[in-house]
Amino acid sequence: GHGWAAQRFGTAFEIGGFVLIGIGSLGRIWCGIYIAGRKNKVLCQDGPYSICRNPLYAFSFIGTIGVILGAQLPWAALVAIPLFLFYYRLVIRDEERTLLKLFGSEYGDYCSRVHRLWPRLSVYWTRDELTIQPRKVVSAIIDASWFLWMIILLESREHIAALFL
Repeated sequence: GHGWAAQRFGTAFEIGGFVLIGIGSLGRIWCGIYIAGRKNKVLCQDGPYSICRNPLYAFSFIGTIGVILGAQLPWAALVAIPLFLFYYRLVIRDEERTLLKLFGSEYGDYCSRVHRLWPRLSVYWTRDELTIQPRKVVSAIIDASWFLWMIILLESREHIAALFL
């Protein structure tokens, strides 16, 4: 009957959501490796920053959509997406002003080559070696892990609810 179809649709949402949560988390870690300890000291233009100027926010958006799908709460997208876009538009505008002050024409050139949020994979490049600061990278990993904790919370919610039904 209809219950079976709805359950399959819900499972597809959940799996899709978990995939997006994984992409969002791993993407944020990838960004953290490149930006941790370098932010506002050098203009980061390689790795994920070569394909999009704000990959950290792009991956956060992907992870947020994943949480919404994983929680099977499509209505939450009506609230979360506009809030996300409004908030990050302000954050990005503020950061762009700062980067323009810090890096001037170098930042202007970067902006003309790389889109603010929409990735262009064809322009990807990275240096052969990257000096990282392990404490900052670990901090970036911890920051990214909240999406993974969301999977655990979402799955726990279902199992706890099942105990009481």
